[in-house]
Amino acid sequence: MVTINNLTDMKNLSKRYEADIQTELQSRFDKVPNLAEIVKGAAKHEENIINAITSAREQYNKASSTG
Repeated sequence: MVTINNLTDMKNLSKRYEADIQTELQSRFDKVPNLAEIVKGAAKHEENIINAITSAREQYNKASSTG
């Protein structure tokens, strides 16, 4: 009888752990769209920085060649 109770307890514990894992996976899945928006924003910011650096470099080269 003790073995049956232990097996039942282990089965119930396993189900609880599986539910905890599913909850965590769902939480991560729900965060993906926000993460994608953050990455898009960072990419846009990086593009702006690269454009500013390129423009500054062009202005410097123009000033250096005429001066």
